Amino acid sequence: MTVAVNATYENGVLKPEGPLGLKEQAKVRVIIQSDEEELPAVGDDDPTGWKVARELIGCISDAPEDVAEHHDKYLYGRE
Repeated sequence: MTVAVNATYENGVLKPEGPLGLKEQAKVRVIIQSDEEELPAVGDDDPTGWKVARELIGCISDAPEDVAEHHDKYLYGRE
């Protein structure tokens, strides 16, 4: 059975806006799709890691020109 229901998240609990028609203690799978553009990460101001990645771009000035194409060669000594 698949049911789509709107719910509100309060105090760590999802509260459906209407009855679900489930038996008590029924096991279900929940997939969260927020109406907000992006879910805030708890305790993390850079959940995707892009802030840190952008700081690293261009930080190695003496790398060979083909390092991106042949990174295994330079990192592990193999092609």
